[in-house]
Amino acid sequence: MRSRQTKFIGNASADLASFDRRIRKLLGSFLGKCSGSIRSVVRHPQHQMIAPCGLDHIYGNVT
Repeated sequence: MRSRQTKFIGNASADLASFDRRIRKLLGSFLGKCSGSIRSVVRHPQHQMIAPCGLDHIYGNVT
């Protein structure tokens, strides 16, 4: 993962991206597309892994 300034952003189109708040720049987006919207993104406290999820399902781990 990146520093504590990196935020992961999901939207209603199920797109997921990483954004650096320190330099105010989009770092990139993740490949793949899911149906529905991303309502929450959780970062694993020890491993380099995040888990986005929506109202009806979990999209899977993103490393």
